[in-house]
Amino acid sequence: LVQRRLGMPVLNLDQLLVEIVQRRKPLDFDRLWAGQPDQPLRVVASALTSECSVALGSDEGSWRSLPELAHCMRASMLLPGICGPVVPLNNSRGEVEPHADAMLFEPIPYRLAVREGATHVLVLRTRPDGVNVVRRQSIFERLIAWRFFERKMRMPHMYKHMRNQQHRQRYAEDILLLNEAAKQSQADSGIHIRWRSGPGPPEPVQLCQVALQPGERGPEVSNLQTDAGVTRSGRDRAEMRCRDLS
Repeated sequence: LVQRRLGMPVLNLDQLLVEIVQRRKPLDFDRLWAGQPDQPLRVVASALTSECSVALGSDEGSWRSLPELAHCMRASMLLPGICGPVVPLNNSRGEVEPHADAMLFEPIPYRLAVREGATHVLVLRTRPDGVNVVRRQSIFERLIAWRFFERKMRMPHMYKHMRNQQHRQRYAEDILLLNEAAKQSQADSGIHIRWRSGPGPPEPVQLCQVALQPGERGPEVSNLQTDAGVTRSGRDRAEMRCRDLS
């Protein structure tokens, strides 16, 4: 019934999260699990009823096996109206709540890290400065948001969120804050964070951003990037920044 009501997804995540991650080239989950005490993995997604971003980790019991981790990853990358139905997961209150792509409430996933006490945050950006992130919504985008959230999921609050482009406004706010942090990258004191939604932590935070592109200003990395060299370059630059922070 759910499949008939929602229709077939435009992008089927099963190929990546089931066929590849779990079967053809399975993730070394034992190694990942062994590193959790020292380097915990936190998967960021959007809780659609609570209207906030959430971190899905092993400590909270969100995942303790490869299939459960893949389920959380599905929520984190599920584009509304594109990748199928929302993902039901238990929230902090022990209730089942629908979840979807982290971009809805945390388009650049660093806020949760700051709220959880991180003093140094490394941010990988796929878009260079100068890209218009608060552009006018197309009719196609508005139609998808209305059809998925208003008509099918019965979530008018989420349709309003998308219609008002609140996710893009938050993205623009984060870009401005990260650029301000980059100006102070040589200082050891960090910056005091204050978001439109409220103040950040009382202590200053070191924010370092790395763009996945050659040079300070380069072409935008598309969502369907298939050139491994581009992502490897970004990874190498990120590792260099990590060493700078240590």
